[in-house]
Amino acid sequence: MSECLGRDLILEINEADQIGFPELLVSELVSRDLEVPEWRYRTRNGQDKKVAVLYSGSGEARVRGLASVKTEPRQSNEGEWDRWLGGLRSSFELNQPEFDELGIAIRDGIKGVQVGRSRSGNGAVVPMSNSLALLQNARGVLSKAGPTNFGLILEQMHFLGSKDNEVSAASEIVRALNYRETNDPLVAAISRAVNNGILPSNQVIGTGFGSERDFESGGIPTLDNTPFGWFVESWRLITSTPWIDALPARRWIDWVTTVLRLSLGLGV
Repeated sequence: MSECLGRDLILEINEADQIGFPELLVSELVSRDLEVPEWRYRTRNGQDKKVAVLYSGSGEARVRGLASVKTEPRQSNEGEWDRWLGGLRSSFELNQPEFDELGIAIRDGIKGVQVGRSRSGNGAVVPMSNSLALLQNARGVLSKAGPTNFGLILEQMHFLGSKDNEVSAASEIVRALNYRETNDPLVAAISRAVNNGILPSNQVIGTGFGSERDFESGGIPTLDNTPFGWFVESWRLITSTPWIDALPARRWIDWVTTVLRLSLGLGV
């Protein structure tokens, strides 16, 4: 057994800001494995800018130094709304020429909860599938050019508590959301509508990033009998098929975010 020195127990975990949008934590993990390339950078004034992606809010996700994308379909934008309704029509196999009410119901029904009061008026989407998770990022929801990298922090904690380090926290939630979509007809239909009616050209690719460690362990031994170990075991359970099958999609996401928030509170 290798010798563990005191300096090895100084954990290099970035300090997390408070977060009033628990669903965002899921999106930040998913974005380590999947991405929308068109929303990575956009050219403004001849320069490539990182993109702030926001689902709902009082206005456009305008953050100084960033480009912005608002993913919530707006009736005031005829092109956006027609594309959203077209995605719904093909996904739900409906033939009615007019069904604005369905478009409004599903658009508003996937909005998440907000813990506390947001000065920006922004809100999160409930990430019941990987496509839904990609409709937001921390730059957009938190209106910050350099927000806390919650995905990295959670991955660091997962690594520290894992015995084998072969499975990442990101890959576990991506797999779980794929399983949810495959086995939940309503979530599958909503995801197809998002793919066809919101995401650019049905364009989602794997980054290969979530399964790779982008940080150093510093020689720290596995800390499984700690809050990090609790996170690993709880994350394995909540993303397992029995838990997914036992709960409705939105309730299951509530439990997923509970595990993430509690793990951050215990570990950082």
